[in-house]
Amino acid sequence: MNSTFVVRISGVSAILAVIAQFGAIGIAIANGIQPGAPLDFSDGAQLLAAGDVTAGVVGLALATISPSLALPLGLGLYVVLKDAKGYALFGATMFYVGMTLALVHEALRIVLFWRMPGLYQRAPEAARPAVLAMGDLVVHLQDLLAMISFVFSFGAGLAVLGLAIIRTGALPRVLGWILLVLGVGVGLIAFPAQYFRVPGASLVVLPAVMVFFLWLIATGVALLRWRPAA
Repeated sequence: MNSTFVVRISGVSAILAVIAQFGAIGIAIANGIQPGAPLDFSDGAQLLAAGDVTAGVVGLALATISPSLALPLGLGLYVVLKDAKGYALFGATMFYVGMTLALVHEALRIVLFWRMPGLYQRAPEAARPAVLAMGDLVVHLQDLLAMISFVFSFGAGLAVLGLAIIRTGALPRVLGWILLVLGVGVGLIAFPAQYFRVPGASLVVLPAVMVFFLWLIATGVALLRWRPAA
């Protein structure tokens, strides 16, 4: 496959991922759906009050569009940064390991959100504590899977790709420095700290994710303008 075509596709995918993320949030809010549709599966009151879960399932499905569109980005960055050899290969591999875990996590959330309220509501009173215990386990597994996927894709993957950008200069080095700071600061420090309930960690994660969306746009443009070395 032509390398320039792969890089162009990855550039378009990066920009579309940002558009899809904010478009999904807008669509969800316009239709009265809470983006992300959080539900604590260990809380019986929430499960009983869930009612029609269709809106929540739609909200979760919308949340999977952006990361799905971003999948070609890792391959495009690898093609551009292949002169960095081990850095590019390791970064792209970790990116796809993390993204695979993230998509499995999102699919699991959709299935559980769709099935768990009904399972709890139909269960006999004596069986409901067991359902809540299972729900509590699921909540912890979901949080752990989300953290691991973020550390792999954002921390290990994108941080090393940032190093590859800095080393090769195949893309503007400022993009590499931004990615390195975000990958280490958020992927390896702030997001795991948020998982372990460190006070103030979430105040770092959200602004950093907004910066990452700006980075995606800038990188998408840079990939669209990229030309292979003669």
